[in-house]
Amino acid sequence: MSAVIFGIMPIAAKIIYSNGSNPLTLTFHRFLFSIPCLFLMCNFSKTKIIFPSRVYFMELITLALGYTITPLLLFISYSYIASGLATTVHFVYPVLVLLGCTIFFREKINKIQFFCCVLCLSGICAFSTPGNEANITGIVIAFASGLTYAFYIIVLAKSGMNGISSTILGLYLAIIAAVILLLVNLILGTLTFALTPNGWILSILFGVGTSGFATVLFQMGVSDIGPQNGALLSTFEPLTSIFAGVLLLGETISFSTVVGVICILTAIILLTAHDRTSKQMKINSK
Repeated sequence: MSAVIFGIMPIAAKIIYSNGSNPLTLTFHRFLFSIPCLFLMCNFSKTKIIFPSRVYFMELITLALGYTITPLLLFISYSYIASGLATTVHFVYPVLVLLGCTIFFREKINKIQFFCCVLCLSGICAFSTPGNEANITGIVIAFASGLTYAFYIIVLAKSGMNGISSTILGLYLAIIAAVILLLVNLILGTLTFALTPNGWILSILFGVGTSGFATVLFQMGVSDIGPQNGALLSTFEPLTSIFAGVLLLGETISFSTVVGVICILTAIILLTAHDRTSKQMKINSK
């Protein structure tokens, strides 16, 4: 569900840009407008909002760095390379999560996860048509966005934050990210208020949908199935973008895109079936 919402995000962003916004302003609005929604969600679920302890606060700041820097790097990479290529390079993060968990936490990658990882990478590569637009600077920045997102996923799963309510964690991260991005916008002079009425409405919906719901859903998913499977399953996001583009913008699908879709869907089905089988075996063994 998180990947589906995030998959619609690029198309929604294009519409919002055409209504007076820009990438850095929209990224700031994304976090800012999600704060009231997350606050209401906490009250609705009767979750007590307390200031985190010193230990949790340091972990929260560390987690927020990856959470905030990732979209900044991704948007900056769009200035150097095509957005499709940037997204393709960004989606190297599932592999980085697997490698990070293996190198730093000595977690083993089973054959199914490795095969699904190869399938996902093959599918993502099939979406890319870089042509002559490739630029080493843009590629490095887009890769860095994948690296920071992998860092965010691993920290989320391995830190004490993983035991905190997803709604509370989302609220904390949204507040910190909004403050950081406000400062960045003010320093760079990119903050704009010249949005059309539709632009403001869509920006609010954008923030509530992405940071208010999609992020919380992703955190819940990582808590349940772990960072490795969570990262691999999130590759459903570009599939959503493709189908939404066809349905909403009339975009066409090439043969290589169809191959990519088949690769990723196969990986998702295999991974889900394997995870379900593993859980059932653990239940039966008890």
